[in-house]
Amino acid sequence: MPAKKDNWVDYFNKLDRTLNGFEQRIEKLEKQVAYISKKPTAVPVAKETKISYESPPKRRLGWGLVWLFIFLLFGRYFIGGILDFLPIPYFIISPLTWILLIAGIVLILSNPKKGTAVEKKPEEEIDLGQEALEMPQETRTSAAKKASIRAEAAKKVAPKEKGGLEASIGKKWLPKIGIISIVLGVAFFVIYAIQNKWIGPTGQVALGVLAGIIIIVVGEVFYRKEYRNYGLTLVGGGFAIIYFAMFAAYRFYGEVINISLPVDVASLSLIIIAAVYFAVRYDSKIIAAEAFFLGYVVPLLTSSVNTFFLIYAIALTAGLTILTYFKNWKLLGAGGIVAMYVTHIFWLDFYTGANKDVLHIVFLFIYFAMFAVMALNLKEDEKGQIGQFLNSKTQVGIIFVITYLFLFALDFNNFYVVMSPLLLLVILLMLFVLNYRWDYFTIGGIVLTYIVEWQWLDANLKEATLTINFVALSLYFLLFNILLFILYQEKNKVSNVIGILLNSALYYGSVIFFYKPFNRGYDGLFTASLAIFYFVLTYLAYQKKVSHYFNTSIVLCFGYLALAVPLQFNREWITISWAVLTLVLVLLSFRLKENVIRIASSAVGLITLARVLFYDTWQLKAIDLNNFINSTRLFAFAAAILIFYIIAYLYYKNKDEFEDYESYIVYVNAAYAIAATVLTTVIIWVEIWDTKLALNAKKLWTSLAFILQAIAILGFGFSAKIKLFRVMGLILFGLAILKVFLYDLSNLEMGYRIVSFIVLGIIALLGAFLYNKYKEYI
Repeated sequence: MPAKKDNWVDYFNKLDRTLNGFEQRIEKLEKQVAYISKKPTAVPVAKETKISYESPPKRRLGWGLVWLFIFLLFGRYFIGGILDFLPIPYFIISPLTWILLIAGIVLILSNPKKGTAVEKKPEEEIDLGQEALEMPQETRTSAAKKASIRAEAAKKVAPKEKGGLEASIGKKWLPKIGIISIVLGVAFFVIYAIQNKWIGPTGQVALGVLAGIIIIVVGEVFYRKEYRNYGLTLVGGGFAIIYFAMFAAYRFYGEVINISLPVDVASLSLIIIAAVYFAVRYDSKIIAAEAFFLGYVVPLLTSSVNTFFLIYAIALTAGLTILTYFKNWKLLGAGGIVAMYVTHIFWLDFYTGANKDVLHIVFLFIYFAMFAVMALNLKEDEKGQIGQFLNSKTQVGIIFVITYLFLFALDFNNFYVVMSPLLLLVILLMLFVLNYRWDYFTIGGIVLTYIVEWQWLDANLKEATLTINFVALSLYFLLFNILLFILYQEKNKVSNVIGILLNSALYYGSVIFFYKPFNRGYDGLFTASLAIFYFVLTYLAYQKKVSHYFNTSIVLCFGYLALAVPLQFNREWITISWAVLTLVLVLLSFRLKENVIRIASSAVGLITLARVLFYDTWQLKAIDLNNFINSTRLFAFAAAILIFYIIAYLYYKNKDEFEDYESYIVYVNAAYAIAATVLTTVIIWVEIWDTKLALNAKKLWTSLAFILQAIAILGFGFSAKIKLFRVMGLILFGLAILKVFLYDLSNLEMGYRIVSFIVLGIIALLGAFLYNKYKEYI
């Protein structure tokens, strides 16, 4: 078998070569595993981190207490005794202000800003296959070095502070306190020097500028020698001293050294630009904060705040706006807003020149423009959020509120002085809301606009100003309605409805309340015109298929229509009109298939029922056969009864159109039918008792009327095959039986008693006959 032997030899040779190949592969794999296990692990791969500095809430509260202390301390002297209106004695307020200062400083020092290291998520590893098991030596060495460098950098960026409160006071707050003390000392020294004539005017200004420059240079040297915070504090203080020196050049020595207001303002502007440059260069809030803070404090060192100081503060704010635009320092910007408005309050209190209202309005809108630019250019921080309290929307909202409130400082004896800025504010509000979709601004604008208008109406409404004030109110009303109609998107649904209702209520209330003393007799006509206006809005909303706007407008439309009737008409016509309005709303609900209209119709129907029962029953006139047109009570009841029965019939006839008829609509149907039946019973009873019949006759006819009404309703229930009417007939028949057996038996004379029982028996037999004859319908 040589052939078979050769085949076996070849097979074993091939198998041997294959096994040798597997052994080589296993050896290679073992070497790779051993190599990887021997890789150096001494240098861990550092996680990449970023440091985010945030002020703790208690630190912010501390700053708020410090600002409140400043306001309370200087308020008595600069705001014309505004604190005198507080119900707290000054001997209590004074120590409280210092307690606020101490508490604020403690909170600031005990809660320094803390840097939080935010780790970046490591990138997901990607398996590159078997060839990636080995890494070249150069690549491994380079990666290890980079990881080591990153780890060292992270340690340097976020070192742990040692010393806690002690280090914070020594390194941060002592230099700040020192520079503030020096600036205030220089300020008081200049004032003292003026009083004692030690230094000439030019020398005083030059000395101040030179001192500021020297301090800036010294601060620059310290900054370059790694004393960053200390150096930046000195630089900021140097700029503050130069501010004060140039400020004094015009305020105290303007006539002596012949420096004009424009020149001094230009100098101050250049200093502000230099401070902004240094702040941007060093990326330092310290320089910016110290310079602007002390700049705003300068006017407080004088006896009054005139227009020059206000222009000076505006220049400061302009620089602050530019700085905030580039650096996104939100707290600094918010502080500037507060400081500017506080300075404006001082100016309002001390300014006695001409055109005060005009200047006041111009300055307000200059502030608004600057602060709006500042707020709208706030950038998002690393977390993708601007901040919970200092975002663009909040700041713009605060600016709007403050501007509205400052309008109360105007002279309300001049219509155009008040209405012009108010109208401009409304237009600005519309632009902001339409551009940024800040829909809740509309609600605030509506409330504030009408409050300012009320102040004017309360002070100046006269016969001669009725028309122009009505035009102004109507203009605000139309502008807000236009804005609300544009903002009809689904996401604005809640605010849209609130705005529509609020605008309508405030406008209507303003006209009715303030114009009521003049008794022009147009209340009903005005109310009806509002109903027509909202009917037009209802139609527009229906065309655009805006359900919430449609529902709100149609409710207001028919609500004002229902209100117009009692204001324009009298007595029975109110009930008749309301009943007709109920029927119209029901017909509309069937036509438009809107539940809100059905609910509105039920509400108007309920009001109509209440009026008929509790007012018309006792206040309108009974049946007068001699002058039937004076039977006002009968007309009112007849209209309500007829319309309620018609509505019940409409619901029953269209029951197949309702998916929820058995669970909801059937009860609405029953309510109208029962209401009509109750009104029928009441009108029969009161009309019988208002006749001139004898007492026993009245009692008898009351029983007979109830019995006849019961059998009529019962008969209709059988003929129409409606169980509700059969049940109502039985209930009314049961009441008649109780009256006959419990009341008539003992209170009627024998003749009347006989008639009562016989009629009752006949009717009872007739009812039993009906039940037996139509038993298949039961």
